[in-house]
Amino acid sequence: MQIIKEDVKEYIQQGELLLGNGNYAQAAQYAQKALELDEMNLQAYLLQGAAFVYEEAYADAKECFKRALLIDKKSGMAHYHMGSLLLMEGKIEEGIEEYQAAMENGYEEADIHFNLGLAYEERDNYDLAAREYTRAIRKDGLNPFYYIRKAQLYMEQQRYEEALKALEELRKRCPDSFEGYHYAAQIYVAVGDYEHADAILSKAEEEFFEDEDILMDRLRVLVAKGDIENAFHKIEKAEQMAGDDAVRRKELGLNRAKLLGMQEKMPECIACMEQALSDGNEEALDAELRYLLINAYRMEKNFEKVKQHAGELEKYDDANPYVLGAKYFYASSLKESGADEQEWKAAYKEAVRYYRNVALEHPERIESYIYRAVCQKEAGDPQKALETIDYVMLLKQTGKLWVIKSGILKELGRMEEAEAAMREAEKMGEDIAFWKES
Repeated sequence: MQIIKEDVKEYIQQGELLLGNGNYAQAAQYAQKALELDEMNLQAYLLQGAAFVYEEAYADAKECFKRALLIDKKSGMAHYHMGSLLLMEGKIEEGIEEYQAAMENGYEEADIHFNLGLAYEERDNYDLAAREYTRAIRKDGLNPFYYIRKAQLYMEQQRYEEALKALEELRKRCPDSFEGYHYAAQIYVAVGDYEHADAILSKAEEEFFEDEDILMDRLRVLVAKGDIENAFHKIEKAEQMAGDDAVRRKELGLNRAKLLGMQEKMPECIACMEQALSDGNEEALDAELRYLLINAYRMEKNFEKVKQHAGELEKYDDANPYVLGAKYFYASSLKESGADEQEWKAAYKEAVRYYRNVALEHPERIESYIYRAVCQKEAGDPQKALETIDYVMLLKQTGKLWVIKSGILKELGRMEEAEAAMREAEKMGEDIAFWKES
């Protein structure tokens, strides 16, 4: 009997080592050897179940955990594994119940709180999720993922102060975590505080010497704040590090073009963006490049190029905000280039239909209404355009919306109201002289 017990113990120990080394099928086999000697061994079932999970044999894994609970219904570890499996299957409520049972029976490690946080996020219960991430941090304050997920949760809700506190704690407890600087800088950029973003990334450059990702983060901030000289210096340094990375070269070209645009060197800016487009394929960057090229060519009144890039931009995923304007720009380029009236009116009609459908599917995408109003105005239906823009302004008011409304009112011959709308735009910080010139 003593020999059998030792054999069972050794098989389980060997199986656990195999599991830790990623040999999941072999780990399950060693657990089975243990079960052949002791069919009531709890640890063997837990080991085999865990191995099956890694092998994605979920039905077999669930059977193992059920048998473990039949042997010991108060096994916190068995309830934990069953809960994790149920969450993986998308059975959120059942998974949470199993986790609660696991904690009631003594299993309360950091990972159970982290997974509970993810589960509560699935149920849109963000306060409970944040609480569980905090509990995970208290259990294991050296795991950066817990801080990062907590900060990301707050960022998604635009609770930036709480996110910054989580990231500050991350930098203190896990100073080697790049994300503590990266996400903090993102928050400062989101609120327009480029000085704080630059300061934290400057410190990150000291901590992560010659780190390419930190360098790129800092470059983006320098470009956003308009620090042309320092941004060009970072681009030159990043170009030396980029090597054959086409996507990285593309992003550097995009940022160089933005700096050239700030210097009003439009031919060089356009050439730089066209070159960046040819450096590999990366849809997110290509969409931004085409959007900026469209606006640059509009300034140059090169409407054939506007039409070309707008046509290409339409092919990308319209979930990307840069892609949304493609149909408007295409219709506008036809009109401005002197195309047949029937052709450009048909393009505007198609654009209005498209923006209506986007709004029906995604009513939160206010930009679709704005593009629709501008299309209606330029296609010769200012009354419809006014109805559309008035709806948008019930949801939010900005200086640019007042400018658009002013233009629509002018089309309707309501000049006094148009001037009043422009004054409202000025109150909200718009450069009225710029709009009157354009």
